[in-house]
Amino acid sequence: MTHILFRQPLALRYQQLLIKDFPNIRFTFFEDIEDQKVTDDLWSDVEVLFGAEFLVSELAKAPMLRWIHSPQCNLDRICLDEVFATGNVVVTCPQEQNVRQIGEYVMATVFAFSKQLFSFKDIGRDDPHQMWKGDLRDKTWILGDKTFLQVGLDNIGTEVTRCAHCLGMKVQGVHHRRSFHPHCETVVAETDLHSILPNADVVCISLPCSKRYYHWFGEDEFKLMKDDSILVVVHCGRVVDMKALEKAAVAGKFRGVIMDAYEKKAPPKSSPLWNLSSVLLTPQLSGYPHVSPDGPFQSFCHNIHCYLTEAYDDLKDIVDEKVYSS
Repeated sequence: MTHILFRQPLALRYQQLLIKDFPNIRFTFFEDIEDQKVTDDLWSDVEVLFGAEFLVSELAKAPMLRWIHSPQCNLDRICLDEVFATGNVVVTCPQEQNVRQIGEYVMATVFAFSKQLFSFKDIGRDDPHQMWKGDLRDKTWILGDKTFLQVGLDNIGTEVTRCAHCLGMKVQGVHHRRSFHPHCETVVAETDLHSILPNADVVCISLPCSKRYYHWFGEDEFKLMKDDSILVVVHCGRVVDMKALEKAAVAGKFRGVIMDAYEKKAPPKSSPLWNLSSVLLTPQLSGYPHVSPDGPFQSFCHNIHCYLTEAYDDLKDIVDEKVYSS
């Protein structure tokens, strides 16, 4: 009998649905694990692990393991290199379900900074008449004249590039390998990022939360970006070196910085980013409103059906070893 171990809590209604739909599967739920410690005996016959943590020391204890499903995109606590090295364990994690909302968020924030909306508010706060003085109006952009660079071309990046392309922008992309993309005029491999970065007026970063990309975008990349450019970060914030970003933003490098993902919960109160009109910080807002909160669970149930019937080619949300390996 297939044994699925849930290493972290799952809503009771989901547990009940699983038990009803898969009566021939043995389920061990988080609440059933004594002191929340998985014993060697429990590991011995686990075929499927539902959880965001799996250690190297546990891999040898789970000889029957064939599938790990992480309910979150951050896979740092799973020993992926060792798991992939076994050659017989598949890893899945939910893809962002609300890509349309993210595309709209990115375009909305880019529009706001292209038209200097936040700067006008600051100027008029003390003296409304100051809004008519200066040259801010002359410095607004027509987005159709600008180049948009999307770093990361997963389903989020694809939707963002579609939106930018619809606005008539010149769209370029960076992917883990050079390939064709329907919404990009040019796609380069990650190793060629520096060659294409200086051309971009807007840079949007949406990359997986893997060790491979930790602080991947930092001081050298900011120096290569155009002055008065716009930077957008969604999905995974640990990609960006926040100290380097703070330094560049304080120096006036950017027309706008939009951060919707962070290395930690949010920048500390002492961060200068909070006091810059050129910076917009939002609480992982881009994916809201969630249209289908059950989407990730439905995808997991679909994968259970595929696993039980050995229809492995039909599994959804499989983690790409080339992207996540360190």
